[in-house]
Amino acid sequence: MNDSDQRPFDSSPSTWRQWLFLQWRGAGAFFCARVKKIFLFTILGMVLITALTMVLLNNNQQVLAELWQQVSAMFAEKEIVEGGDISLLALFLNNVNAGAFSIGLGIIPFLFLPIYSLFVNGVVVGVMGAVMLVSGLGLLPFLAGILPHGIFEIPALALGISLGIRLCLTVIRLIFRKTYPGEFFVTLKSIVRLFFFWMVPLFAVAAVIETYITPVILLASMP
Repeated sequence: MNDSDQRPFDSSPSTWRQWLFLQWRGAGAFFCARVKKIFLFTILGMVLITALTMVLLNNNQQVLAELWQQVSAMFAEKEIVEGGDISLLALFLNNVNAGAFSIGLGIIPFLFLPIYSLFVNGVVVGVMGAVMLVSGLGLLPFLAGILPHGIFEIPALALGISLGIRLCLTVIRLIFRKTYPGEFFVTLKSIVRLFFFWMVPLFAVAAVIETYITPVILLASMP
């Protein structure tokens, strides 16, 4: 046994920073190699679904009213708003759970269920935009209420959906024995890395902005 084998584990801050950086970089390498194209199509799909929902509902106010009731009930069930104020912790945990759920749906082969999350998120945002337009508030308040935190939250949600799709593809490859040895577990490890080192921080920043900054910007944008 040499001297290096007898050294105790180095738990200094610099070692932990190096380890965190390596995990983050490893997650980035997997994203660029296996997820980026799916992610870009997911972002595009979310934008198109949102825009199409707004256009269709703008001309069908009865359906819009029904969908808005459902969206409002959905948000009420999540108990994100307490006493008229947004709960930072509840909002953060809700988004983290939504991201994890989108990933988890990918374990079911062939159905590509994460696309359902893509559709739901796009429709929900589209309904909110249509309500703003129909009520006469215009597009500016809608953008003011979405973009400040959305530049962090939307990519995080899209990443969760993309990882779920990548997981589904890997499971299908595994079923048909098209994977290389250990590919499934490498994919799982990389997905976990991306979840904790990319998605969770993005959700944390988004939750802070949505709780404390977005309401101020939204109020200032109102006519």
